[in-house]
Amino acid sequence: MSADDKLDANLVLALHSLLEERSVSRAATRQGVGQPAMSHALKRLRERFDDPLLVRGGGRRMQLTPRAVELAELAQQGAEAVARVFEPPAAFDPSTAERRFRIAASDAMSMMLLPSLLSLLREEAPRVDLELPAVGPDVDVALEEGRLDLALGRFDRARLGLRRRRLYREQLLCMVRADHPQVGQALDGATYVALQHILVAPRGSTLGVVDTALAEQGQQRRVAVVLPSFVAAAMVVASSDLVLTVPRRVGSWLRERVPVRVLPAPVSLPEYEVIALWHERDHQDAAHRWLRGAVTWALELAEPADAVD
Repeated sequence: MSADDKLDANLVLALHSLLEERSVSRAATRQGVGQPAMSHALKRLRERFDDPLLVRGGGRRMQLTPRAVELAELAQQGAEAVARVFEPPAAFDPSTAERRFRIAASDAMSMMLLPSLLSLLREEAPRVDLELPAVGPDVDVALEEGRLDLALGRFDRARLGLRRRRLYREQLLCMVRADHPQVGQALDGATYVALQHILVAPRGSTLGVVDTALAEQGQQRRVAVVLPSFVAAAMVVASSDLVLTVPRRVGSWLRERVPVRVLPAPVSLPEYEVIALWHERDHQDAAHRWLRGAVTWALELAEPADAVD
C-alpha cells in the first residue's frame, strides 16, 4: 500500500459527507474545503475501494453503488468517532458529580485534612465520596494501577509517569507529656537522647530520619515503641515519659487534643517536603484538577499559627 492509499480521518469525513450529500460540491461545502479537494478525495476513495461509489443517475443527485450503501453506516460511525476524539473534555461539575476519590495519607494528615475538605464537599460536591487509606510501601504502584487517585506525604523518589507537587515544607519537633518530670521549659540534647522514644513507622521501617541524623552526630537513641499512627503515639506520650519526634503540623494539631507539649528539637534534624503525587493520565482530568485544588485549599486552612509551646 502506498502512502496515498492510507486512509486518514479526513478521508473518513469526506466519505461520510459524499455518501450523505451525493454531491461533490455540497460535500465540499459541508466539509469547508474547495470542490477540487473533494474531487481528489473521491478519486482516492474510488481507488481505495475499487468502486465508483457515486454514479450519475436520472436526477441532480448522484446515486450510491451497492458498495457505497454497505459503507454508508460505517462511514457515519467513523465520522461520529472522529468528532468525539476532537470534542473538548467534559467539564467537571462538582455539584452534580457522583465519584469516589482515594487519597493515601497518614492518619494525622487525614485528620488535619478532613474537616476543611469535608466542609468543601458538603457545600460544593455533596455526592463526592472519599477513601483515605494509609500510605503503604506500594504507593507508586497503586497510583500507576489506578487504585489511588492521590498520595500525600514524604516521597523522596517517584517512578516515571507520576506527577508531583510540593504542598509545604516541614520541620521536626519533639512531643512530651504536659507534666513530664525530666523536661523543663526546654528539652536539651542530653535529655532527648537519654529518654526512651516512640517511632511512628507507617511503612514498617524501624529506623527513622532521627536515627540517621543522630548517627551522623555520633549519637544513638533507644526506640522503645514502634507504632504506625501519630494519633496512637500521642496518646501513649500523654500517659508516659516517652518522647515523640513529630512533624510541626501534626504536633500542633495533636497538642490541641491531648495533654502534651511540643518543643523545638534540641539536635539538628533535617527538614523535608510534603508532596502530592498523582499519575500522569490524571493530570488534565477536570475532576482530578478539582480534587488537587480542594486538597491544597484544605491543607492551607490547616496551617498552624504557632506549633511550639
